[in-house]
Amino acid sequence: QLKKAAYTATTLALIIVLLGVLGLISLSIQKRVKEISIRKVLGASVRHITLLFIKEFLLVILIAGIIACPIAYFIMQGWLNNYAYRINMSIQPFVWPVTALAIVTLLLIILQTLKEAMANPINNLKNE
Repeated sequence: QLKKAAYTATTLALIIVLLGVLGLISLSIQKRVKEISIRKVLGASVRHITLLFIKEFLLVILIAGIIACPIAYFIMQGWLNNYAYRINMSIQPFVWPVTALAIVTLLLIILQTLKEAMANPINNLKNE
C-alpha cells in the first residue's frame, strides 16, 4: 500500500517537473521569437539557434546538479546513520536523475526550437 502511494507521488512529481521544464523552455523561446527571427534572417542555421538554447538550459541544470547532489548525499547519509543495518551510498542515485533531466530537457529544447526556427521569420518580425 505504501509502495503504491510512493510510486504515485513520484509519478506526479515527475509530471509536475516535466511540465515546469516545458513551460520554462516555451516561455524562454516565446520571449526570444524576435531574436530567433533576426538570427535566421542574418543567416543563422537552425542548428546554431538550437545550440544557443541548449547551452543556456544545460548550464543551469549542471549548476543545479552540482549544488543539489552533495546536499542530498549528506542528508541521506545522516538519515541512514540512524539505522543499525545501513547500506552504503553510491553516487549513481544522484547522477542518474540529473542526467535523465538533462536528456529530457535537451529533447524538449530541440522540439520547441525546431518548431520556432522552422517558421517563416518574416511573419514573426511583422507581428512583433
